Amino acid sequence: RNALILLAVIAISSVIKTSECSKALPKTKNASSISKNNKQRKKSSKNEARSNQDALKSKVISGIHLAELEQEIDDYNASLRYDRKLERILLVMPLTDAFDPPIGQFGHGHLQTSDRVSLPTSILKEVQKRKLDFPWQFEIQRMHRKGRNEYIEVELPMPTKEELTGKSEMPQICRITCSPLDSRAPEQYMFIPDWMMKSLRLKPRDIVKLRYKNMPQSTGCVHLQAHSESAATSHAVLEEELRHYSSLTAGTTISFFFDSSGVIDKKSSKKNKKVGSKREVKINVVQCLDS
Repeated sequence: RNALILLAVIAISSVIKTSECSKALPKTKNASSISKNNKQRKKSSKNEARSNQDALKSKVISGIHLAELEQEIDDYNASLRYDRKLERILLVMPLTDAFDPPIGQFGHGHLQTSDRVSLPTSILKEVQKRKLDFPWQFEIQRMHRKGRNEYIEVELPMPTKEELTGKSEMPQICRITCSPLDSRAPEQYMFIPDWMMKSLRLKPRDIVKLRYKNMPQSTGCVHLQAHSESAATSHAVLEEELRHYSSLTAGTTISFFFDSSGVIDKKSSKKNKKVGSKREVKINVVQCLDS
């Protein structure tokens, strides 16, 4: 009888131990899953830190390269200033609303619908020193940087009238004329309207050459072509808007914002901006003729 009781106790204790072990198993699994999650978190945080570090490193390297390029351009322009040449090698950027003239001043609201650009102070000071006659005209030439201090002018054949007629998209050109808006640009930069960026196929911080160009007063005519019949407008409106363009370059697309009721929208200089019945009128400059 005592033996049977002993065997029963042993059996019960083994059952208890087995149940305890079976209960402990999920705890062990939970602990291992928690450990795995911690490891994954640590790994993801390390990867995130590494990617942030790589991004920061890339920004630093880009900043160093840009600073070196700016210094190279400044040194190159120093030789041009020494030779008293009215030209500069510059990095190009798009005009922003920060350059918009004050309300009431000519050109307010026409940053993107004119041929005016923001230039460095030094070149305008040189023009003033030489007492050159108004209007001051400049030519922007697309450049290719072959190597350090090696800049080559990009040359493209000028499209003919036949190639430009009836086209909604103008081909790439290599040079365009402009006039000064102000002298707020840093010495290594110039800021130009979006339509010029598009005509020259430029991206921010591309390299261009800016040179003074003595352009005679035109006595001829200009062949203009609207993008659509609905964009056609009156001569009075066209003359009013063309006052903001001191010169025209064949192969470019100029634009302005027009109210179909006959009122010109002088506040909408941003592209694709629609207010009421106002719309953007795009016109191609097909040919410039001198008599």
